Amino acid sequence: FTELGAKGLCLHPAKQGFAPDDAVAEPLYELCERYNKPVVFHAGMSWEPGAELSRSNPLAFEHTIATHPNVRFSLTHFGWPWVRETVAMLLKYPNCYTDTSITYIDSPEEMMQRLFTVDMGPLWYERALSHQVMFASNTPRFRAFKLKRALDTVSMRDDARERLYWGNALRFLEGDE
Repeated sequence: FTELGAKGLCLHPAKQGFAPDDAVAEPLYELCERYNKPVVFHAGMSWEPGAELSRSNPLAFEHTIATHPNVRFSLTHFGWPWVRETVAMLLKYPNCYTDTSITYIDSPEEMMQRLFTVDMGPLWYERALSHQVMFASNTPRFRAFKLKRALDTVSMRDDARERLYWGNALRFLEGDE
């Protein structure tokens, strides 16, 4: 963090072959806590060979998130297809975040509408989650402009949209409340 100026740590436990709560990872979490740096965990669907889906369920990260309340963690891709498990993690742990870099099967617009109105209740984001969800695109596979355009079609208050597009990411990266 000091020599390279890294903004945080990104881990893909299913691909890298460890459980998030393995003792081998503890020094990394402690380092992130010491330097006030966030941890991004790949969660949900992964196209990577050998990255078993069962190891990417958002609930697999609970023990780590629970035992490190001073570290900000993000579970990527809204944990899709386990969106409601991700929502449960967000509700239970204020140090847990997620992002919108979701795998879309049909179109980005249909996927974002489904995420924000079916997979979650239509007001869940605004009423309970608007401080923990960040815009992300997982480029180059899913283009930022397409996901942004899709999210623009989802009904939400302006303040919630600002947090989604940039405010939450800034707070996640910098650790400021």
